[in-house]
Amino acid sequence: MSDILLLSAPSKKHSIRRKNRRKVGLGILGLFLLILLFGSLSTGRKEIVANIMIENPPVLDEESTSVFGSTDIVIAEKNNQLIDLFVDGEMQQQVSLRSMGLEFSRESILSQLYPQKKDTVEKFIHGSADADSLHALLLQDNLKKESFLKQLRSYFEIAAVPEFYGWTEADGWTFHRHERGIVISEKDFESSYSQLVSQLEYGNLDPQIEIQTSSLAPKRNRSAIKVYQRILQMVRDPFVFDIAGKEVTLDLESDKDFLIIEGEEVRINTEKIDQWVDDFVDSYFEEPSRVRLIATETTTYKRNKAVIEGEFREGKRLDAQEIKNDMYAKLFSEDKRIVVRSYEIPVSVYSDLDGQMLEILAVGWSEYSKGNDANRVHNIQTGLDRLNGVVVAPGEKLSFNHMTGPINYDFKEGYAIFGNSAAKSLGGGICQVSTTFFRSLLNIGLPITMRQNHSWDLSYYQAGGYGLDATIYPSQGLDVKAINDYDSHLFFYSYSRPDTEEAFVVVYGVPDGREVALNPRKEYKPFYGAKTLIWDHEVTYADGKKRDYEIVSRYNK
Repeated sequence: MSDILLLSAPSKKHSIRRKNRRKVGLGILGLFLLILLFGSLSTGRKEIVANIMIENPPVLDEESTSVFGSTDIVIAEKNNQLIDLFVDGEMQQQVSLRSMGLEFSRESILSQLYPQKKDTVEKFIHGSADADSLHALLLQDNLKKESFLKQLRSYFEIAAVPEFYGWTEADGWTFHRHERGIVISEKDFESSYSQLVSQLEYGNLDPQIEIQTSSLAPKRNRSAIKVYQRILQMVRDPFVFDIAGKEVTLDLESDKDFLIIEGEEVRINTEKIDQWVDDFVDSYFEEPSRVRLIATETTTYKRNKAVIEGEFREGKRLDAQEIKNDMYAKLFSEDKRIVVRSYEIPVSVYSDLDGQMLEILAVGWSEYSKGNDANRVHNIQTGLDRLNGVVVAPGEKLSFNHMTGPINYDFKEGYAIFGNSAAKSLGGGICQVSTTFFRSLLNIGLPITMRQNHSWDLSYYQAGGYGLDATIYPSQGLDVKAINDYDSHLFFYSYSRPDTEEAFVVVYGVPDGREVALNPRKEYKPFYGAKTLIWDHEVTYADGKKRDYEIVSRYNK
């Protein structure tokens, strides 16, 4: 019969069904009855030797040598005996004695059966071993014993798992608590093994081996805990980018490569972040259009409007470095919301009138989110539309009232300031456009020949230059006037951003080297409710000449 080794199993938790125990008792008894047929004299006694019960052991003399061969048959059968294996009190399977390194020996059995026949026994013992030193069981091969323990461990032991962190695509960064292991100690195995040997030596006809496992707790992995806490600080909340009300989210857990972990050091992967931001910025980039100013034409109210080829369409871009700076500043913050500003890329304009590309000389800007009822917003847009595309020749005088035309029923009624009171008037709100226009003239350094501030300190005009507002009232002669002292045509491009409630007046021309400085100087409050604001306006020309003057705004309320 062949040895029966440990069988494989899908899981420790699933016990292998107990095999039907082999019934070897009848076979053994039958074989020993054959021994009796060799003519040996019976003594009428029973012996239990080494787990083998023999009825009427044969008389041993020098002529009874055949008993040894018969005993070999019994021992060969017995050495394949199956032993029940219990682990933690639960039957698992059966293993053979030989697979555990245990074997019965002919010499030991005969020595125990015939202790008085030492000389006769020794004649048939191969080798020179002392019969008195023989045991009923011999550990014929210690390597098998060690192999048996190794198989037990591979089958039943479970390694203890310490705390660890990891990343998966489904769950992102997660922390795993430690898991206790299951072990079989060599000391406990030796004890169980010795008990099995004792059972066999003392004739136990139903021997078994019992193995006990122990629980093993891993050591705390404090390094993993520290690293994971650091990771959480960085990835706990996603970045939310707000672009004009549209939200884009970046979760740093979405890709493990956003972090670099070296030992206990955790840091952001700046190359990975920079690449994400660059791709993000590229996805929002819009190329501006190119137009050509080929002539001017006189339109209604004798305004000179540009005749152009192409369509005005500003480009858009995001500032990558600005976004990166905001991200790194909020990396460990709970609030990772970032408002992303979109910047316009100006339209490229070529002027046939000047024979060259025109550049943006300056931009006038104002914000009209306050007091923006529907009629007022309509009037602002109407005024910007009328101003848009106006061309002013070199040396020509500029008049806002002339460039936008009369206040007629293209406009709607909106609130306007009259002295110390406010009342509805046709075109109310047009001063938002005249203020934006005035600021564009200041920024390109034109000589201003007429301008009047509002009598009230209105919040409508504070953003973009507190004290740099300009009111108009055509019937009373109030206007914003200046002189084009450039050597090129000035082309006015005006528009609004309804989503952000901003107004723009962009002035194109050919730069002549002048530099403009516009700075607030002082504020006076001569009496309660009144206020005076003063700005210094300095223009330095390419030849070094300067023109300085004050912009004074006096408010009664």
